[in-house]
Amino acid sequence: MIKSDWSSWQKAVYKEIKKSNTWVPRNEKTIEKIEGILLKSNLNPDMLYTVFRSNPDILDLNFNPGKKVPHSEDLLKSAFMFCKGICQPITNIITGLIKSGCLTQKTINKIYSLGIKS
Repeated sequence: MIKSDWSSWQKAVYKEIKKSNTWVPRNEKTIEKIEGILLKSNLNPDMLYTVFRSNPDILDLNFNPGKKVPHSEDLLKSAFMFCKGICQPITNIITGLIKSGCLTQKTINKIYSLGIKS
């Protein structure tokens, strides 16, 4: 998938509030399903931590994962809460994980189809 696909996906899943340059979910249940898919992906904690410390898409969020390697589920949950707190979509996390080779094509397709069905 190309960047424009994810841009369309983001607009299907999130509504932009231009005045404040923030995004809000169109449907919170869809976001919860996407988060659930990522949490069940059994990502390697060391690899995930490295991605969060080095991938430009994720770094754009200014999320600090801390100095020690947390369990991958804890890291993802913290990142999701951070995005909600600053009203930014989790799209940067997804694209960062894809570009870093963390997600299988099956997982990517599941996430993408949830957004398109929204």
